Amino acid sequence: MAHKAAGLYSPGASLAFGGAEVQLRILAAELARAPGVEVHVMVAGAPREEPVTRDGVTVWTPLAWDAPVARRAAAFARFLGRVKADVVVQRTLSPLSGPIALLCRARGSRFVYMVANDGETDGTHAVYRRPASRMLSRMTFRLADAVVVQNAYQLHNAAALCARKPALIRSSWPLTEQPPAYSPGAYVLWVSRIDRLYKRPELFLDLAARFPAEPFVMIAAPANDQAAYFEACRLRALAMPNVQFVPGVPFAEMDARYRGAKVLVNTSSSEGFPNTFLQAAANKTPLLSLRVDPDGFVEKHACGFSCGDDTELLAERLAALLRDEALRQRMGENAGAYVRENHDARRNAESLLALCRRVVGGKTRKDG
Repeated sequence: MAHKAAGLYSPGASLAFGGAEVQLRILAAELARAPGVEVHVMVAGAPREEPVTRDGVTVWTPLAWDAPVARRAAAFARFLGRVKADVVVQRTLSPLSGPIALLCRARGSRFVYMVANDGETDGTHAVYRRPASRMLSRMTFRLADAVVVQNAYQLHNAAALCARKPALIRSSWPLTEQPPAYSPGAYVLWVSRIDRLYKRPELFLDLAARFPAEPFVMIAAPANDQAAYFEACRLRALAMPNVQFVPGVPFAEMDARYRGAKVLVNTSSSEGFPNTFLQAAANKTPLLSLRVDPDGFVEKHACGFSCGDDTELLAERLAALLRDEALRQRMGENAGAYVRENHDARRNAESLLALCRRVVGGKTRKDG
C-alpha cells in the first residue's frame, strides 16, 4: 500500500540536537527508502517558508523553538493541511501531544505516539506536575491509534494508559556494514544537554574532581530554558585543569569522539534509551551509568557498569575500568555486539512501517 505522506513531528525542539530528534531523523531517513512512502518532518529552529529535502526526507521548519504554544499548534495545523499525511508520528510528550492527536483525528490522519522517556509512562515526567498539562498529556495515550515504547519498563507502565496494546520498538542506530575496531581511548567522556533535572552534569564534574590525573571531556549543549545553569557548569569545567568543555560537536564528528574515549559516563536521573549509549556501543566504547540502565542491558550483557544512583560506586567502577584495559575492551566488544543485535535502524524502521500500515488499514483499532 502506498502512503502519500508519513508525517513526523516533535513539538518545540530542534532537529539538530536532542535524543528524540535524533531518533526521528534516523527513522525518517530509513522510512524514506521504502517504496511508496513519502516522509515529511516538522521541526522547530530557524524558520523557513518552504521545506528543504535531506536524505530523501522533506523537512519543514515553520517556527522558532521558543514560539508560543498557540503558534506551534497553528503551525502544526497548517503543516498537516499541506502535507495531508496518512500517518503522523510524534515523539516526546508535551501538552500539545493530546491536541495534535485530536487534530489528526479531525483531519483523517492516523496518529502514532512514540514514548521518549520512562517518566512519560510512570508519571514522574515534568509535564505531569500541572493538572492542565497532565490532562492534555494523558489524552495522548488514549487517542493514539498506536503507541510505541522503547523498553520493557515502558511497555509495562504504558499498558494501563493506552486504549490499545503498546508496541515495543527499541531505539535505533544506523549501523555500518563492518563494525569499527576497538580503540583503547584517551579520556573519560560525557555527552548530553546541560539540564539540571534530567542530565545532572554537575555529577560528572564531581567525578572528574576525584580523578585529577585523568582527562575528562564534556560535550555539552544548552537546554532551551537553562542558560544560567549552562554558564555555571561551563565556568566550573573551565576551572578544572583535567576537564575539556566542548559546547557542541557536529553530529558527523561524534563517532570519532566516542572511539577516542576510554568510557562513556551517563549521570542522568531518567531516560528512555539514551542515544549516547547507542552511539558509544556502536563504536565499542564501554558504558558507565550512574542510574539509567534500560531493561538492565548494561549489566546483563556486560556492556559496562550500572551503579544504582550511587556516586561512590560510580567512582569505584570508573577506577576499575581505568586501570584495566582488557576489561574495557571486553565490555566495549560486548556493547558493540549488543547494539548490532538489538538496535539496527533498518529493522526497526521496517517494524514501524508495518505498524503504520496496520494503523492505516484500521487493524489496530480492532486488535487493541
